[in-house]
Amino acid sequence: MKKTCVFASVLCIMLCGCSKNDSPAGNSAKTALNISSASLNLFMTRGTDAEDLKTEGAAIGLFCNAITGYEARNNVKYVYSGSGSPQWKGEAESDIIYLNDNNAQLAAYYPYESEHPLTTFTLFAQEANAAADLCYRKYNDLSSDPPLNNTSNTVSLLLSHAYAKITFKITRDVSYSSTCKISAIKIEDGTNAGTKLIPASVLNIEDGSYSNDAAGSVSCDITTIDAIPDVSVPGEASVFMIPVAVLDDTTIFTFTVDGNEMATTFATDEESSLHELAAGTNYNLNVTIKGEALGITSVSVSDWNDSPIAETLEPKI
Repeated sequence: MKKTCVFASVLCIMLCGCSKNDSPAGNSAKTALNISSASLNLFMTRGTDAEDLKTEGAAIGLFCNAITGYEARNNVKYVYSGSGSPQWKGEAESDIIYLNDNNAQLAAYYPYESEHPLTTFTLFAQEANAAADLCYRKYNDLSSDPPLNNTSNTVSLLLSHAYAKITFKITRDVSYSSTCKISAIKIEDGTNAGTKLIPASVLNIEDGSYSNDAAGSVSCDITTIDAIPDVSVPGEASVFMIPVAVLDDTTIFTFTVDGNEMATTFATDEESSLHELAAGTNYNLNVTIKGEALGITSVSVSDWNDSPIAETLEPKI
């Protein structure tokens, strides 16, 4: 099950256009879009409740499709204010979307980028960080989704994580006596063909499609584990990955530990819990560094979407 971010929003009677005065002839009165709440699901274990996004100044971007009765609106900025009556609102008069009596299509994403007028976003496999954690909701389906117009003006926007995530929980065994600084992680297909892993892709939030995918290995610098001093307390590093429907039968993980590369080949065939990289899913790999070998003792899916993996991975220098 894909991991999701949930933005709950209320749209009051509205017309879409560059201003309130741009309504098409014959359409009824309009009122500014009013987002009552926004909430983000964690990369959840199954059924985890959403967490309200109530950070002062937090912003989401909205797109209104150019369909009957509506002009295209691109990257409209709505900002959260907790002062007075907490609310989401357009940052300026021009940052307002209106509904009329035609059905509208809205797409949304978070976190907001000021210079992003397009519905396409370039994604890179990289160390996980909040700024890169793109969450989106594609255009609603006019034929099947609840109508969105000035008489049916309440909508919940379900924002999905664009990336899959792998979290490495790395323990230092008593047999390993050095600092255990993890400075880089490389992930590559286990065959010479190397046609499954994707280092970069372009996501179109209009329909949720990924494109311009060229296969290759993934290499990420790691900034979160300068040392693992306590053998009972693991260090943790996470990597955002481009979603992949089916992984190669084996995958090679290479960790740079105290300047030395330690690698192992891990089974990712259809019998493995790590046989795909699903958007919104966090694959947890428990890793042990011991002597000159690195062992992945188990894999599970949690946080975003749990996907347990029980095999052991033991990379070596």
